[in-house]
Amino acid sequence: MRVLRWLVIAAAGALAAFPSAYAQARPTRAYAPDRVLVKWKDSIPAQTAMRFRMSRSRPRARVSTVEVPLGSSVEATLQSLRKDPRVLYAGPNYTRRALTLPAPNEPVWDLADPTPDYYTRNYDATVADGYQMPHTWALQLIQALEAWNLYPGQYYTAAIRPPNPVKIAVLDTGCDLSHPDWIDAGGVSPSIADGGQLDIAEAVSFSTRTATGGPTPLVSDPVGHGTFTAGIVGAAVNNGGPTSPAGGALGLAYPAQVLPIQVLNTADGGTVEDEIDGIYYAVDHGAQIISMSLGDYTYTPFEQDAVDYAWEHNVLVVAAAGNDGVACGGGAGQNRPLYPAANNHVLAVGATGPDDSVASYSNTGPYVGIAAPGGDAVDAGVVLFDVLPVTTQFGIWSLFPTSDYALRNPTDCQGNQIDQYTNYNYDYSVGTSAACPFVAALAGLYAMKNGITRETPNAPAILWQAIQRGAENTQNVAYGGWSSLGGFGRINAYNTLAGVNPRASTVGCIVGKVTSNSNAVSGTRISATNGTANAIATTRADGGFRLANLAPGAWTVTASTTLTTGSLNVTVLAGVDNFGADFIFPWPPGDADHNGRADIRDAVIALRLLLNTATPDPAASARADVYPWAGTGGRTHGDGQLTLDDVRSILKIASGLGV
Repeated sequence: MRVLRWLVIAAAGALAAFPSAYAQARPTRAYAPDRVLVKWKDSIPAQTAMRFRMSRSRPRARVSTVEVPLGSSVEATLQSLRKDPRVLYAGPNYTRRALTLPAPNEPVWDLADPTPDYYTRNYDATVADGYQMPHTWALQLIQALEAWNLYPGQYYTAAIRPPNPVKIAVLDTGCDLSHPDWIDAGGVSPSIADGGQLDIAEAVSFSTRTATGGPTPLVSDPVGHGTFTAGIVGAAVNNGGPTSPAGGALGLAYPAQVLPIQVLNTADGGTVEDEIDGIYYAVDHGAQIISMSLGDYTYTPFEQDAVDYAWEHNVLVVAAAGNDGVACGGGAGQNRPLYPAANNHVLAVGATGPDDSVASYSNTGPYVGIAAPGGDAVDAGVVLFDVLPVTTQFGIWSLFPTSDYALRNPTDCQGNQIDQYTNYNYDYSVGTSAACPFVAALAGLYAMKNGITRETPNAPAILWQAIQRGAENTQNVAYGGWSSLGGFGRINAYNTLAGVNPRASTVGCIVGKVTSNSNAVSGTRISATNGTANAIATTRADGGFRLANLAPGAWTVTASTTLTTGSLNVTVLAGVDNFGADFIFPWPPGDADHNGRADIRDAVIALRLLLNTATPDPAASARADVYPWAGTGGRTHGDGQLTLDDVRSILKIASGLGV
C-alpha cells in the first residue's frame, strides 16, 4: 500500500467468489403436484363419502387437503372437485418462498480471481484453490445481501428508484461522472434525475474556484481515489456490470444517492480550506452523511468547527483512521491521532483484512470507533519460481475512472510497483480509505430503513450507535467492549439493519471534548463516577477524550481547567459510544447552544427542552440550567433542574439585565 499524506490509501488486492444460490429462475405459478386445497360449504364430509383421499382437514376453517390420485393431475382433480355440490371452492396448493433477493446479476459476485495482486499478475502465479475469494468478499463478509433483504428488499431500476433517497456526500479527489456503473438498469445517465446514482447537478469542486471564490462544477477525478471510494458507497447494483470485461462493482448503499465533492486535486494536494468548504457545502445541500477518506496529523479548530456544524445540523461525518500502521513503518507512531478522524463528532474507521484481523497498515488508538473491511496481505499459498512463498494482497473491488488517472500504477509503502495491469474501469485497492465508505454507506442504509432524516432529533448519534451495536467482536474484546485496535469491532450490515447486538455487549464508552474560550484543552484529567465505580482519562491535543468500557448506567463526568470545573451527567448504553460530555468553558449562563452568548434562541431551546422536543446536543440542558446561578465555587450551572425560571433568566441575560 502507498501511504498518501492527505489520502491515506493503498492499492492492490484480490479475491474470488461463492456460487449463487439463485442461479435458476423461479416459476411464477408453482404449486404442489400431489395435493390440492378444498373449502367446503358446510361441514367437512366423512372420508367414506369422498372419491378422493383427504390427507388432513381443518374443521374450524372447513378446509381439507385432498391428494391427487396416482396417474391423475392437479387440473383434473380440481375439475372433478368443482363439480361436487358440497365444495365452495377448490384450488392449487401454491408454493410460497421467503422474500429473499437473488444474488446480484453482476459477474464479479461469483467470479473467482486467481491472480488478484502484483505478484500473481506479474509473475504468472496463482492463488491456491482453497484460498481464492470473490471479488466482492468484503460485501459478503459484512452480509450485504442479507442486509439488502431487510432493506430495500429489491434491486432498483431507473423506473422504480425512490424519488428522494438519503444523500451521502463523498469528499475526495472528485469522481468520474461518466462511469457506466453509476447507471441503474433502464437509466440513461449517471444523474439521479435520469435513473442514475449521482447528484450530478450539485457535484462541485473546491480544488478549482470561480472568480468570486466559489466552487466550480465537478468535471473529473484526476487521481482515481474519489471514484473508488464513491463506488463503495453507491455504485449501481444488479445492472449487469455494464460494458465491463471485469463484470462491474456494487455499492453497499445503492438505494442512496451520492454527492461527489472534490476537495483534493492530487494525492497530496488539499488544504483545510477546501475541506471545510466541502463540509459546509455538503450540509447546506442536503447531505445526511459525509464520507472523508483523507487526513493528516495536524489538528485545526477550523476543521472541528466545520464538523460541529455538520453535527448540529444532524449530519453524520465518517472519516478514515489512517494508513500509517506497522506495515508501513508506523510502529509506535501508529497511535497518533489523524484528522479529521480524531475530531470530536467524527466516527473514525479502522481497517480489517479478509481474515478479520486488524489490517497491518491501519492506524489504531483511542479515537477509532469502528472497523470495516479494507483489505490486507495474507498467506494464500502463492509460490514464486517454485521456491519463494509470498503473501497475497486481497483488496476492495470498486470503480476507477474510465479515463487516465494518477493511481493507475500505484506503489506500496516501500515504493514497489503494485499493479501494471490496472483496469481502466475497475480494480482493487486497500486502506482505511476503503473501510470508511463502507461505514458511511451502512449509515445511509440504516437511515433509509428506519426513516431517520435530518429532522430526526440526534440523528447522527442514532446512526453512529446503531453501526457500533451491530458490529462483530472480531478482536475478541472482553465483554463485547471497545478496543483501540478496531473500536467496537468490524461492521455487519445485516446485524445493524436487524438491530442485533451480536457481541452481547455489557460495557460502553463516553466520548467528548474540552475547550476553553474555543481553544482545545490538552492534558486535562477527566474523571467519571457511578456509585463506587470510577474511571479516568486525559484529553488529547485536540481536547478529545474517551472513557472506555464503562458499566451501563448514569455517570457523572467531571473536567477541570486552570480556571473552570464542570460536571455533566451521561447515561451509558452498552456496546456503543455515548455522547453528552462536551465541556465548553467558560460556560456563559444560559448559553444553551454554546455559541458564546445567551440570546432569544437559547430561551427557545430551553422551552423545547422542557417539552422534550429536539435539542442541539445532550449538554444543552446543563448550559440552560441557570437559575439560581451558583457562580464560583458552586455548581457550574444552576440548581440541577431546568424550569421556566431558567427560561426567564435567559431572557433577562439576553436583554442585558443579568440573572
